[in-house]
Amino acid sequence: MQSAKEIWKRVLGDLQIQVSKANYATWLSDSQGLSYDNSI
Repeated sequence: MQSAKEIWKRVLGDLQIQVSKANYATWLSDSQGLSYDNSI
């Protein structure tokens, strides 16, 4: 099982190539994965 931080790091990698550098730097670069619910 992966931690929320590990999952979010992978998501950020994908988002970095999908959004502009400015948007990534402004909104996403300092964000963190805190928790997730795997019950779905």
